[in-house]
This record gives sequence, structure tokens and C-alpha cells, in this order.
Amino acid sequence: MNGGEGTAAAARPIRVGIVDDHAIIRKSLSDFLRAAGTLEVVGQAATGRDAVELARTVPMDVLLLDIDMPGQNGIDAIPHILARENAPAVLMLSAHPPAVYGVSLMAKGASGYLSKACDPQEIVRAITVVAKGCKYVDQDVGTLLAERSVAPEEELPHRKLTNREFQIFLRFAQGQSSQDVARDLSVSHKTVLCYRVRVMKKMQARTNSELTYYALKHKLIA
Repeated sequence: MNGGEGTAAAARPIRVGIVDDHAIIRKSLSDFLRAAGTLEVVGQAATGRDAVELARTVPMDVLLLDIDMPGQNGIDAIPHILARENAPAVLMLSAHPPAVYGVSLMAKGASGYLSKACDPQEIVRAITVVAKGCKYVDQDVGTLLAERSVAPEEELPHRKLTNREFQIFLRFAQGQSSQDVARDLSVSHKTVLCYRVRVMKKMQARTNSELTYYALKHKLIA
């Protein structure tokens, strides 16, 4: 009896949820994962808040989670997702390079971190690994973890930023205007300007160009 149940469980597709604020990315990922044959896409969401609700209401094994989304972002959603009983493994899939968020999100409980520039087959491999309860560490994140364990980084200015401050810092470093940042993050222009003052003070910077130079130097943007 138990043997039969084990065989049935092994044959069941891995249930995956997809969270990204771009519909075309959700559609592309969904089509690709379904074509893999061993995966089943059981739900989708476009915000961090909806990701928490999706993980609460739909049984799944793995949740593919983006970082930058309107309202509650993926970083803020992680603890709410993982706090629940039978929470899925959270696999981050982000446009940011691993040096920006990879190590810190693994420390927050994410089971893996992948760049959206990775080979699509790597996403399937990563899902398969984390669905078994293991961590998926690609070469870039593995190198960062190794470096951190041998010689912890000095307290760099950007590590003193809160999650929201760091998001805004990256956007200014990439050349976005305060109006663009406000629109992308679904906050008021006044709020962005207040955050910018805090960021400039913590980063000891006077201009956005100085933020860009710092971010490039520390490989936080490409």
C-alpha cells in the first residue's frame, strides 16, 4: 500500500506557481514549463501581495518569484510566504545580477536564485532540485557564498540601505527619473524624493551619477 502511494507521489508532476508583474513573462514561463512534461503550472500572480495569497490558497511545491513588482515586492513577500504551514520552496527569478540580491535572499529563506538571463533549462533543473527540499546554488551565487564565508565583506554603504531604499538606489543608478521610479513602484513622487534624501545621505553621494559610478564599481548593475 505504502509502496503504491510512493510510486504515485513520484509520478505526480511538480506543482509550480509563477509570480511576475509582466504578463508576457508569465505566459512564456508557463508555456515552457508545461512543455517540460514533469511540471504543472497551478497558478500565477503579478504582485507580492497576490503571491502570498496564491501560496496560501493553492497547493504547490515551488513558487517562482520575481523581485521588482508594484506594491509589495518579492523580497517583502518571502517571509509571509514561508511563515505558513506547508509553504512551497521559493525560487527567485530576477533580472538583477546575483551580486545584488543572491546571497541576501538565500539568507532570508529562498531556496535558490536565478537570473532571468539564465538558460531556460536551468530553471527546470532548479525547480526539480528545490522541490526535493534542497537548495539550488548556481556558479555565481556559489562563488559569492564562498567569498563571504572566507572573508566577510566590509560594511559597504549600500548594505546599510533598507530593502525599499536599495530598490530606489538601483533605479536612480540606472538613470531613471524620480517620476519613473514613483510609477514603477506605485508610490507617490513625494515619497520617492524623501527616500532619495535618505539614500544620498547613507551613500554619501551628491548626484545620481555618483550612485551610478558606485553601482557599476560594485557590480550592482551591468
